[in-house]
Amino acid sequence: MHSKVERNITNDIFIPHDYCHTMNSRGETLSLLKQLFHQDFKKLNAQTISSIRPGKKVGDATVHDHKALKYLPDGTVLFKVSFDDDTRDVRKETGKGA
Repeated sequence: MHSKVERNITNDIFIPHDYCHTMNSRGETLSLLKQLFHQDFKKLNAQTISSIRPGKKVGDATVHDHKALKYLPDGTVLFKVSFDDDTRDVRKETGKGA
């Protein structure tokens, strides 16, 4: 926390809401503070990929063979095993994912 806010703390802080109250009551309007709740965030657990390994069998490429990984906003993960290769989708290669 900023030192001015720390100086204005008179009571103990037990939860993040107490910091919000202290910052909003300090009298200065340097920045607007918005309190976030759980529903303000995306459900990221629905976008998980269980493995980014490009192969399934023994002898196939492993994670250490990746040359490039690209994460797209829609949750797609693309990879290259060689710099000359085209990018491929991890979910299509491994058959794993959401």
